[in-house]
Amino acid sequence: MKGFLRQEWYLARAALTSLGADTGELLRVLSLGLTVRADWTPNDRLFLVLEGSAGRRFANDPAEERWNATLQAGVEYSF
Repeated sequence: MKGFLRQEWYLARAALTSLGADTGELLRVLSLGLTVRADWTPNDRLFLVLEGSAGRRFANDPAEERWNATLQAGVEYSF
């Protein structure tokens, strides 16, 4: 399991209101979330993998705010 935190400051992108008006501030975005990975192997060569993550993006521009979730499954083989 691992978490992430990312701060972004834009130098040339204005933050806008929900109506598209300039707020007079530059865009600031904060992303945070968590990723979980699990694997299982019957023989130390073939691995069944399951990974999921969830995150949230906060911003001073409503159009840039969002939730994100992913779930992945896969197979890995070690030679």
